[in-house]
Amino acid sequence: MSGAPHGALIDALCEFLEAAVHTVLRARGPYPPELFERARLYGVAVARARHPEVCSYIASVIDNVKPLLASESLQELAVAFFGPDGEPLSKVSFLLQGLAPTLIDLDPEALEGALRSALLRLQFIDNLAAPLPAGATFELLALATSRAGADPAFWAEEAATEAAALSPPVAAVPVQAVALEGVLSMQILLEEGAGTVNGGVRAAAAGGGAAR
Repeated sequence: MSGAPHGALIDALCEFLEAAVHTVLRARGPYPPELFERARLYGVAVARARHPEVCSYIASVIDNVKPLLASESLQELAVAFFGPDGEPLSKVSFLLQGLAPTLIDLDPEALEGALRSALLRLQFIDNLAAPLPAGATFELLALATSRAGADPAFWAEEAATEAAALSPPVAAVPVQAVALEGVLSMQILLEEGAGTVNGGVRAAAAGGGAAR
């Protein structure tokens, strides 16, 4: 695709990603259920964390991801989970494979429907993964092809391989594909395994939240 992604599409995607992170946290359980409240998006009920610091952390990451989306450099945003000793346990990845420069052919209802289906699927992602141990934490990580537009004060850069990579590598379980021809292509994957988180950039302010 030529040209920068349309601003309205980026805004819609950021809204989805923020809601998706909250949904993954509620489903995977690093926090108890009572620390979440119900909200609505795309006409369906979604979960949202009540903790101000968690909400602020997620919102800040999404705000800082927006320039990477605009420059088409963001390849992956991952919700990575770690054990009490810091060992990587699993990650839920949002892989961006294409954003449209214009929305001439966009059907708003089709976009909303595709994002709604993804959120509904994420609500049951715990059925695909082993339970997290007590004391598990999470962190948001991004993989980008360029630092253009990235705030160096926010992101902590690491050696480039793959963001939140689990080593040894494990098979990725497809969770949901969001595909609108000529508009958006995104794959949501779940990976589990023990190993080392390598590469990408992390939000400078850690978002670790211990399970109770």
